[in-house]
Amino acid sequence: MEHVLQNIRLLRNVRNYSKEYLAAELDITPRQYNNLENGKSVLSLKQLEMLAKIFGVHLMLLCSENPLNLPENLSTFS
Repeated sequence: MEHVLQNIRLLRNVRNYSKEYLAAELDITPRQYNNLENGKSVLSLKQLEMLAKIFGVHLMLLCSENPLNLPENLSTFS
């Protein structure tokens, strides 16, 4: 699961999204989002699907085991 969390952090930073923004999009509190991103809470499949949609990437890319597999120019997925 750590690779998924790394990908989420990477995409959040590349997209320049705040944790507060993603929390609002997921309809959870910023604290709950922080716990999700830090592995203190478990992401549901629905939340993973929502994050993939928000980031504009396929769910399989979000779940990729190697963060280096993410395209260098993610703007093509906007």
